[in-house]
Amino acid sequence: MNTPTTDGRDGRRAPDPALIRPMEERDRPAVEALLYALNVAGEAYTHDRNLAEDAGRMSLVESEKWVAREGGTILVAEADGMVVGTMILAHVSLDFNVRPSLQARSYIMELAVACTHRRRGIGAMLVAAAERHARDQGHCALLLNAASGNDPAIALYRGAGFETYSLEMIRNLVPT
Repeated sequence: MNTPTTDGRDGRRAPDPALIRPMEERDRPAVEALLYALNVAGEAYTHDRNLAEDAGRMSLVESEKWVAREGGTILVAEADGMVVGTMILAHVSLDFNVRPSLQARSYIMELAVACTHRRRGIGAMLVAAAERHARDQGHCALLLNAASGNDPAIALYRGAGFETYSLEMIRNLVPT
């Protein structure tokens, strides 16, 4: 007999909330919708997101070009038979200012989870998949950015072990 855990379960590991897998062609509409929703949410923080009707499609197309050129992967999180999350991970080589042994890095370009499936660990699963991929590539670091004020995303990343590395600042030269 399994001993109940402190959360009332019978001691067995809870099933993962989603299956993380490479994006397939059939996933395009869902991934495009997630990327568009990411732009809409990001607008509240950055006030510069592309909100055109085809913004999700364009984001995916441009990300695919980057991944094809530089390396990386596009993953989806599938739950309840639906794509409910996505992550675009790119390989990057930093410029000459970084020691050569530290130049190979992976960069989480986009990470989105459907509103209906947030706070279930899916974002953390996508971040863990990014880390596994980066390690498998022999990369020395995993980078990302989060908009200032996006506290849920920042908490997710800090919980996964990310630390502040640099501070990106902007001065808009054109009135918004």
